[in-house]
Formats: sequence, C-alpha cells, structure tokens
Amino acid sequence: MNNKETLQTYENGLDAYVELTPSEMGNEFGLFWENQLKRFDSDSNILEIGTATGRTADYIESLGYSVDRSDAAHAFVDYQKSLGKDAQLVDILDIQVEKQYDLVIAEAVVLHLTDDNFLQALSGVRETLMKDGVFIFTFKSGEGEEVSTHKMNAPRYFNYWSENEMNDIVKRSGFKVLESGFFEKAHKWLYVTAQKTQI
Repeated sequence: MNNKETLQTYENGLDAYVELTPSEMGNEFGLFWENQLKRFDSDSNILEIGTATGRTADYIESLGYSVDRSDAAHAFVDYQKSLGKDAQLVDILDIQVEKQYDLVIAEAVVLHLTDDNFLQALSGVRETLMKDGVFIFTFKSGEGEEVSTHKMNAPRYFNYWSENEMNDIVKRSGFKVLESGFFEKAHKWLYVTAQKTQI
C-alpha cells in the first residue's frame, strides 16, 4: 500500500475523522506545545503540515502565534476554509510553499510514510526551514509496518519506529535532535524536536 491510498482514505473519510477526533487539545499535548513554543517569538513563521481538523493550529494560535495551515487532502483544506481559515494544499512528500519557516510541525503524519518516503519528507522539510529552523513531529512507537482500517473503516498505512531509530534517521538527514521522548499519558506516542544544521 502506498501513501496515495492512505491519502484517499482521508479524502473520503472527512466526516468520520472529524467525528472521532477530539476537538479540544488534551492537557498533556497542550503543555507540550506551550513548552516547545518558548523557543520562538510570537512573530515566527510556522507551518503545520497535516492540519486536518485544525485542533493543533487553533491551540497554537490561542497562545498568540500565527500558523500557516496545510494538508495533503483536499477534503481537509476545504474543511478549514469552511471554518473561515486560510489553508493550502501541501504534501509532505513534495512541499511547495512560497517562503521559508522558523518552525514546521507535523502531528501524526510521518507514521503514514515508508522509510524511503520519510527520508524524502525530511529533505523537503529541511529545504523549507530557515537557517537553524526547527521541525517538530509526532509518531507512534513500535516495530515494522501494517495496514489498518481502525477508526476510519478504510485502509491506512502505518510505519513504526523506536526513539533511537528515529533519532538516528533524523541526525543523518541534516538535523540535530534537540529533544525526543514519549508522552506520559499518550504512552505510545513519541515526539522529536529537531533543528536544521548546515551540511
């Protein structure tokens, strides 16, 4: 199964995804973003890849920042626009944007990428970042890969890494890992905060 098939599941499953996804940011994730954003001024350029329902962008904006919203699924871009939000169509495998960013974020996006696709994504994100820019992303810990119909009742591809595996990949791709680790309550979820380095 490839990334396009997973993306098609999201295109067709907007209503189900919105219905099954909590609209409010949980306390643990909220505190996480508050701590991460202390590195940035309020006028920093921030791009979210995979905005989906907009929960994370909404929360970050509630803290006084601006977020450029994007998604690879037309359905989610249209959904954001229906809410009065600006959003653009951006695929993490082929990032086409008009400016560079201080921060790029991607929650629950890279877990849908094969190993080769993830390397491609890292290269694209790196080019999108300004000097010393930061990429923050979340993924699920584990081993191997699978296709699952859980939650969406349609197939989605999942790829799993350990924290050490992920950090090694990120370091080899022109980044310095500033932080990484598990969320305490959402214990299967990991995050990486990585800074662009000069190659």
